[in-house]
Amino acid sequence: MRKQDKRVPFLAACAFLVALVSRSPVADAQTQPWAAGEKLRLAVDVGPLGVTRHSQVPLLGTADILGNGPYDLLVSNRTFLPFEHFTAGGVPVYGQPREFQAPPGSLALITGDEKLSAVVYRDNKVRMAQFDRSNLRFEFSDPRSVEVPGGLKTLTATSLTNNRIAVLFTKGDGKAHGVPGAHSHSAEYRPFNGSGIWRGKLSYAVLGALKLGMDTPAAEVSFPIFPSQRDFLIRCTGLSQVEFPAHEQRGVMGAASQGMFYYFRNSTQNGLELEPAVLMCGADSNGMRHPGIYPSPAAIPDPTTGDSDLLVADTSAVWFYNFSGRFSSRGGPIYDPPVPVLIKDPALMIGALPVLTSGDLDGDRLTDLLSGNDAGHFFFIRNIGTAEQAEFAAPQRINAGGKVVKVDAGYTGIQGPSESRWGYTCPTLVDWNHDGLLDIVYNSIQADISVMLHEPGSNPPAFAPPVVLKSDTMELHLVWRTQPAITNWGVADGPQCIIVNDEQNQLRRYWQVDDYNVTPGEVLRLTTGEPIQAHGKRFAGQFGRTKLQAVDWDGDSVIDLLAGTGRAASLPGPGGIPDDTFEGERRQASVLFLRNAGTNSEPVFEYPRVMTFNGDKLEMGTHSCSPLAVDLGRGQLDLLVGEEHGSVIYYPREKLATVSVGSADASPAVESIPND
Repeated sequence: MRKQDKRVPFLAACAFLVALVSRSPVADAQTQPWAAGEKLRLAVDVGPLGVTRHSQVPLLGTADILGNGPYDLLVSNRTFLPFEHFTAGGVPVYGQPREFQAPPGSLALITGDEKLSAVVYRDNKVRMAQFDRSNLRFEFSDPRSVEVPGGLKTLTATSLTNNRIAVLFTKGDGKAHGVPGAHSHSAEYRPFNGSGIWRGKLSYAVLGALKLGMDTPAAEVSFPIFPSQRDFLIRCTGLSQVEFPAHEQRGVMGAASQGMFYYFRNSTQNGLELEPAVLMCGADSNGMRHPGIYPSPAAIPDPTTGDSDLLVADTSAVWFYNFSGRFSSRGGPIYDPPVPVLIKDPALMIGALPVLTSGDLDGDRLTDLLSGNDAGHFFFIRNIGTAEQAEFAAPQRINAGGKVVKVDAGYTGIQGPSESRWGYTCPTLVDWNHDGLLDIVYNSIQADISVMLHEPGSNPPAFAPPVVLKSDTMELHLVWRTQPAITNWGVADGPQCIIVNDEQNQLRRYWQVDDYNVTPGEVLRLTTGEPIQAHGKRFAGQFGRTKLQAVDWDGDSVIDLLAGTGRAASLPGPGGIPDDTFEGERRQASVLFLRNAGTNSEPVFEYPRVMTFNGDKLEMGTHSCSPLAVDLGRGQLDLLVGEEHGSVIYYPREKLATVSVGSADASPAVESIPND
């Protein structure tokens, strides 16, 4: 039975915008609450509009597609979300995505005069297209084209007088961002010099404009508009025309990849004369930084004033910014804090590169989910079902020390300043301080194994501020983006043991001393005596990334390991899986089963086996995947996998098996996994 979530509120979801199109078939509610091999959906009627990995394609904008006002949201060159209604707080609610047709190329929408047109940019030419509402199709309205420069990105357009249009764009400044010398996967890669300064260049995206009419053979090009050529550090992730008719203002809003928004006021009503950028502000008149990464803005008119509110997509969700009706003393428009845009019948989406863990976080004896993601947040996903059938509410961001937790790399992140806002949080739930409440032990882009202790009495669960664990009095700084497995090896009152990639990328045990201290233990080994490591020929930023869970997967009362890899991993070492075993399209992030052939007191592991579903290898993309063995009410361990685009896939136990590949003493063979 579906439930209306009364808390629908400041929630966030997930990572790339067309994944919402698919709807999982309904399965037997008592035995299989979700369709096998399909994305989980939320048990709420309306919830946050999550996106799948959305790092390259900006929102196209809003327009009147279906005749319900200029509020339908175009999210790609082929997909739009139909507007349903506004909430009492003014937040738009959308229906499930639909498709429209458009010529190949980059589109910039032009709205107004009850018609919708677009500039289509392809192969250094632009053409005009008109939207046919009866067929939901953009069609070229003029056979002529206009020559324009190449390499144009993040297009937005507006009408001028005399049947002319202006197209705003960004283009790189030509500086190579990468570090000279060794390849970024090499052991000799050195991103920073001895003073801690990035050895590459900090490039900029530069704002430019085209003025054109279809009766002219070439465009009037203004590039750069501003001589400094420093408009957007690293890159611009979106441009949108904005209108403030109640204030007799108009201009362009642009987003930088690091999360800031810049307003370029247009000082003319019918032409294009942009003033230098000022920051979009919050109520305190300080520049407002978006909570996610790669923000992409699209203006949506207020139904009363016509002033531009904003919809902003990132790698996690689509957010709504309400214009306050005020400007700062510097001229920047002031917006209210963002809240999630809503959609009917939402999928569970948590942001790109989700990392899953589970446990009863709210004390109701139901198994909840917790997840990290690429943006550095943690999400509590409350189980609102029953002991026999899990159902999940919309994700809520975790608070620690009274603030929403947001892990950032900062300037010195391993892949450089361009990822300063990334977090790659990788949590594991465990009662770390033995008070009966689940705490969060996690790794991240910072590579510091840290703990957040559960605040007693909090609901939704809240936590104390993060503390980096210490090993031999030093911060437990290892390799990045790994999810630690934690187990007491079956000893109820025994110390907790963290299993995680160490400095050499080998799986090592770290034994708990107290709430904030551990002591290093032994490297885990195969039955052959070889240490288990997670790489073969790739180093630097390809180190780490392993997602581990300690669990008795085969039901023999001995703790095994499940491992999620990226495609560049090689586990248990050179010649391993998947990088050195699979080729071409089969070289993808994989789920591996490492069976403990020893005991809990003296564990040794068999060569990893690849998890299969319906006889096919689980192939989970490029960067990573996060397996979670969990009983969702069926009385046995099923498998959830967080996949890189932000969704969570359900695999029932009876459809899973393992295949042995790559080991020296075994040819490929499939064996069933016991169900008990």
